[in-house]
Amino acid sequence: MIGDFGRHAGRERIERVSSRRLDAWCTGLTVLGGTLAALSLVDGGNLIAQIQAGAPVLAMLGLVLTGALLLRRRWIRAGVALVSSLVLLVPAITLPGDPPAPGGDTLSVLAFNTYVGQGDPDALMAEVRAREVDVLVLPEMTAAYWQSLVDRGIRDLLPHATGRTGGGRGMVVATREESTCVALPTGMTCGEVVIDESSEPYVLNRAGDPTFDQVVVRLPDGTLVKGVHLWSPRLSPGVRWREQQAEMAQWIADQQGEELLVLAGDFNAGRSHPAFREYSAGFDDSPRGAFPWTRTWPKWGPIGPLTQIDHVLARGRRAAESTTLRIPGSDHDAVWSLLTR
Repeated sequence: MIGDFGRHAGRERIERVSSRRLDAWCTGLTVLGGTLAALSLVDGGNLIAQIQAGAPVLAMLGLVLTGALLLRRRWIRAGVALVSSLVLLVPAITLPGDPPAPGGDTLSVLAFNTYVGQGDPDALMAEVRAREVDVLVLPEMTAAYWQSLVDRGIRDLLPHATGRTGGGRGMVVATREESTCVALPTGMTCGEVVIDESSEPYVLNRAGDPTFDQVVVRLPDGTLVKGVHLWSPRLSPGVRWREQQAEMAQWIADQQGEELLVLAGDFNAGRSHPAFREYSAGFDDSPRGAFPWTRTWPKWGPIGPLTQIDHVLARGRRAAESTTLRIPGSDHDAVWSLLTR
């Protein structure tokens, strides 16, 4: 009897210690979740931006924690975890667009980060044909990849192309109808794709800061189109991420008189970033409506995209249809939107 009582008491002590340890872990994770939720509201530098990019995934982990706390009847901590998860998740959730009006004016826009020319050109050309693309934006263009698209008939579908190759810094914007060039980086020629074989990972802008090529053209109907490729928060110098987000905000502010404005490409930011939410306010942001949130990056082996950093932003038009497209070879999904007005 005494031995059984001792064993029973020992088990109770172990269970109490284990329960306290579990509570301590849950409390620590709840505090961490609240801290991350608070950071998601801060317009900070590149390190905070990297945390914010993972906000939706962190939110899903927070919801699991909420469920565990509810099972343990830790009501206050469960409430904190739930609120923190919603703060992280809600900005990334978007709803599908309305169907296009019959006979309305449409503009088919596709943007694809080629991952330094590693995207499958056959898959890309198939999407360009199937979706009757009017505007194609291709960051991270290489000479070999551009030639592969030319060999597959890109000039027949989208004969008006402006840009240059150059690996991670290169970009080409190709359009179905003839476009006029509004702003080009130094060294580009309107209506041509300049072949640049140098291995420099970036170019220097007029202020001497590292950047990637971006191309601005105007379509015959007056639509101003900007091909976007902004600095990643994972690249050095880290300060350039926040600087380029501010430069984008200023560029948009300078275009207040433009009724029809489209920005497409790799923004290296999304709805989880306060900076992006601020300058994209008033724009139609697509693709949208994927469950549980739209995702375009990263695609590494079996790991699917976790966050959306590729967008089509439109003013004066809205996305009647939009989706992400899996094109093998790239670490990005392509984004496609059918814009109407």
